[in-house]
Amino acid sequence: MTSTPITARDRVEELLALQGAGKAADAADLFAAEVDFHIPNSRHLPWVPQEPGSRASMRKLFESLGSLTESRRFEVFIIVGDADNAVVLGEFTSVVLGTGRTVTSKFALWVTLHDGMITRYHMYEDSFAMAQAAR
Repeated sequence: MTSTPITARDRVEELLALQGAGKAADAADLFAAEVDFHIPNSRHLPWVPQEPGSRASMRKLFESLGSLTESRRFEVFIIVGDADNAVVLGEFTSVVLGTGRTVTSKFALWVTLHDGMITRYHMYEDSFAMAQAAR
């Protein structure tokens, strides 16, 4: 009996569920050793590791998000995907705990798989508003 290979859509749904449950280590385990990571202007976001691009840095990202921000709302509008790529469109509201400031942003997340592991994580959000809320 052959098993159905996991699709990018399946993997991104698993990733979002683990992040939502605060399971940073389990979420990071879905990533390959090397990750094509991109969030525009992320150098201004205190939760993004200084040297992103690895499974370990993804774990740090998810842990930092969990300790430095509080999710108030996370809504997925649509997930479009095939075997290797998935794109998530949605909107979130978070509070930056150090400042108490709230930010709402639409987002797009592009995830790519290779051999069932996430190799690309590109997040497009209002990173300027996020950085302003963190200051």
